[in-house]
Amino acid sequence: MNPQDRTVGDYYQGDRPEVMVHVPPGAQRVLDVGCGAGNLGRALKERGVPRVEGLEINPEAARLARDRLDAVHQGDVASMPLPFAPGAFDVMICADVLEHLVDPGAALARLRPALAGHGRIIASIPNVRYFGLLNHLVEGGWTYADQGILDRTHLRFFTIREMVALFQGAGFRLLDVFENLHPDYESQQPAAYPADFTHKRMVLRQLSDFEFRDLFVFQYILICAKA
Repeated sequence: MNPQDRTVGDYYQGDRPEVMVHVPPGAQRVLDVGCGAGNLGRALKERGVPRVEGLEINPEAARLARDRLDAVHQGDVASMPLPFAPGAFDVMICADVLEHLVDPGAALARLRPALAGHGRIIASIPNVRYFGLLNHLVEGGWTYADQGILDRTHLRFFTIREMVALFQGAGFRLLDVFENLHPDYESQQPAAYPADFTHKRMVLRQLSDFEFRDLFVFQYILICAKA
C-alpha cells in the first residue's frame, strides 16, 4: 500500500505532543514534512508559531490540512519540485516520515537548502532494535500491520546508529537524541553492567547500559542541524 492511497483516519490525525515539545521557543517558520491532516501544525500555531507549512503525499489529508495550516504542498518529497526559498524555515519536522521513503537520505538532502543556517530538523523514527520486534523475528515472524514499527507502508528500517548515519550522510550533524521508552524499562534495569537480557526464548549476553536501554526504545527523536 502506498501512503497516498491510505484512507484518512487516526493515522493522519495525530498532533504529536512528543514531537512538538522539541520545537524551540521562538520558532517563526516551520515546515511539517508529512503533515497529515495538519493537527501538529495547528497545535504549533495555537502555541504561537507565526507560520506553519505542510508537505503531504496523501491528497485527502492535504485537503484537510489546508484548513489548518498557512500553506500545504501536496506531493512526494522525493520527486516533487520543492517550492521553498533557501533558508525559508527555521524548523523542519519529519515525524515518522523517513521510514516510508525509498531513499530518505536523498529526501533530506533535497530539503536541506530550505533550512536556515541556525535552523533545526526534528525527526522521529522507529527503532528496529526494539525488543518486541526482535522477539517477533526470533520466533520467525515479520508480520506487517496497519501501524507500528512494522507498518505495512514502511520501506526502510533503522537502528539508532543508522539513523545518525542517515543524517550525517545528508549533510547534517546530530545535536541531541530523545527516546520513547517501553514502560517496563524501569522495572527491568539490572543492578550492574554488562548484563544479560532475557525475553521469552530470546537471550542477549553481556550488554552495556546503552545496549540494554536501546532494546526498550520503540522510537527515537533526533534533533539535527546543518553540518
